[in-house]
Amino acid sequence: MLVDAGADGATIDDLAEQSSFDATALAQQLSVLRRHGAVTARRSGDEVRYDVAHPRIGELLAVAKAFLHDTTGRAHPAGRPQLRAVPHPDH
Repeated sequence: MLVDAGADGATIDDLAEQSSFDATALAQQLSVLRRHGAVTARRSGDEVRYDVAHPRIGELLAVAKAFLHDTTGRAHPAGRPQLRAVPHPDH
């Protein structure tokens, strides 16, 4: 939702209206994301607006979503995706 909010960012109330999360849960999650540098916050009058910290985070999330869709959307033996080990380039 923050990626979609664009340069204006979003408030906790904006995010709560668009999701099934309450404001307290969102505030906790945003705090963790801020602490790890994934989200920034800025005061705008009486509200705090949140943004993604880097524009490429949207690309990262799109790739992760596609990966999850591809690996969990197929029928696998035992109902689980079969992941292959990828050799480390130094080995």
